[in-house]
Amino acid sequence: MSERKEERERKKKGEGMRKLLTRMKNLGSEGVAAAETLLVLCRDPRKFLENKDSAVPQVPHLKHIVKDNWCSKTFEKRLDGMDDVWSLFLPKSDVEHNIFQFLKSTENLNRRPAVPVIVYDVNGTTYEMMLRRSQGGTGYRLGNGGRGGWTEFYQTHGLAHQQIISVCAFRHKENDVLCIVLMARRDEACSSSQNTATSRN
Repeated sequence: MSERKEERERKKKGEGMRKLLTRMKNLGSEGVAAAETLLVLCRDPRKFLENKDSAVPQVPHLKHIVKDNWCSKTFEKRLDGMDDVWSLFLPKSDVEHNIFQFLKSTENLNRRPAVPVIVYDVNGTTYEMMLRRSQGGTGYRLGNGGRGGWTEFYQTHGLAHQQIISVCAFRHKENDVLCIVLMARRDEACSSSQNTATSRN
């Protein structure tokens, strides 16, 4: 095949890919997530496959229940004035980029008020919660949804203002339920603020 013909073929494929990505993005958040995944696969399929296993958090028994050994990229949320004992506020970009890729078409949060979620803590303990769009559409809230919801998680782990929560998502291998792992940790900022409060007392 001549160089000119090869160039025409590359342009044709590139144009077809651009049209496909545009159509996918027009489908909404799910389409955007799918388009981003497709781009990664096209550029370097090995990168996508390597990330599937490396993202599984070090939580007891978790590796055995993660569907296809695929977890989202872990992101962090610092507890602030948007959070309370009733719900955890998650930024819109983090949820739509990392969690939306695991939602089924019937779980589209643009069409339904909330989605049930099973949350795991670092010990493998489960909590029943609901993921819903926040008022004003600025983000999403993970709140109480049944047995041992966010309130119990909050109290069990003794959460406090400025504490950092690591978040990642996956689907359960056996029942295909949407799952989220929440791992609470204390960083220097949180520790120093507590030490300051202690010294004042």
